[in-house]
Amino acid sequence: MPFARLLGTLAVLTVLGACQKPSEEGDPPLDAGMTGDAGTPGGDAGTTGDAGTPPLAFSAANWNLEFFGSPDAGPSNEQLQLDNVRKVISTTGADIWGLEEVVDATHFAALKQQLPGYDGFLANEVPYGSTYYSTTEQKVGLLYRSDVVTLLDKQLILTSSNYDFGTRPPLRVDLRITRDGASVDLVAIVLHMKAFSDMESYDRRRRAALALEDYLDTELMNTPVLVLGDWNDDVDVSITRDPNVVNGYMPTPYKNLLDAPEEYTFLTQPLSLVGQRSTVSNTQFIDHQLVSNELLPRYVSDSAQRLRPDNYISQYGTTTSDHYPVLSRFVFDVTPPPDSSRRLTSPAGSE
Repeated sequence: MPFARLLGTLAVLTVLGACQKPSEEGDPPLDAGMTGDAGTPGGDAGTTGDAGTPPLAFSAANWNLEFFGSPDAGPSNEQLQLDNVRKVISTTGADIWGLEEVVDATHFAALKQQLPGYDGFLANEVPYGSTYYSTTEQKVGLLYRSDVVTLLDKQLILTSSNYDFGTRPPLRVDLRITRDGASVDLVAIVLHMKAFSDMESYDRRRRAALALEDYLDTELMNTPVLVLGDWNDDVDVSITRDPNVVNGYMPTPYKNLLDAPEEYTFLTQPLSLVGQRSTVSNTQFIDHQLVSNELLPRYVSDSAQRLRPDNYISQYGTTTSDHYPVLSRFVFDVTPPPDSSRRLTSPAGSE
């Protein structure tokens, strides 16, 4: 096992063994002293790289925008929601944003126009995307900093499991991250799992998780992968009650991924275990980030966080979204090759 990954795994295991999930009343008003500003764009996340080598920093966020641009659901003041979403994204400065519940394409285009340096698209804009995502329904999408991120490919995946994914098949994007002449490639998958706590919805999430794992195992072996979005369930225990246990809950539907720690890690699991929540009103943490073992050594330890824009946006839950954004940071070590250009020193996880 790579030394960096071993350290990251030990850190996660320490949290798993030490933390119990408290009640919602124990939810802190701020996260580890954060005020909702995730830091400056392109920052080095507090690291300098191994052995003094310069780092290539990268930050990724996901956020459910609650019927963004829909006049029939979500926040009633569409212009105010747009202004607030723009403020959060520009304040945070993440390199990519995996977005969910974007309804209106015109509203999304207006958001991009008000975010200089960002580009993006929705799931219905990719090949065959309109077959699965109509112009009037919730869509997943991607925003990215065009000076840092190059889009290599975009496609919908797992369309054969469309029903289990809540008729929202995941969006796969192949990306190249470049800073100061150094580049690294990775795959991001944006998803929005089936909602609700009934047993049928639980079973659909469980089957979708099995399909996702099979896809990662077969199509993206040896690839740095980040899966982010609204998973609509927690990773400690499910939001679905166990009908056979009084006041009990079903195991997380993502147990298959948790049972493969050598391959996959939920960066957000420690946040769930200490009782944080990722929505305004409910107690569970349902917005997650999962990484493959090839990407895990590049994760900045303990950088996964739930942001709290309600600290600077009035009435956030009714004007902006019922979900909080989630963000994490990564650092890739780079070294100058003989021709004085810069590149990634080694494939992720190969040390």
